[in-house]
Amino acid sequence: MNPDNLPAFSMPESMIKQIYEFTGCGEEDKGFVLFFVDQNGCPQVLSSCSSPIIEMGLLKSAEEYLDQISDANKTDPGELE
Repeated sequence: MNPDNLPAFSMPESMIKQIYEFTGCGEEDKGFVLFFVDQNGCPQVLSSCSSPIIEMGLLKSAEEYLDQISDANKTDPGELE
């Protein structure tokens, strides 16, 4: 099998459903947002949420995480001492 000639990857629906089932503690609070890099090096995002409120909360958490990472990268290591 030639690794340069692989078919395009598509996350199997069964895997998405399984990840979804592992989240939350009831049907009303299930959801996830998954960020990954595909075989071509392109970022991909998958999400599945039980409600718009859950999705909004997850996206807000992702935004806060990215802000923290961005701020940490801007900080001069010498300033932490």
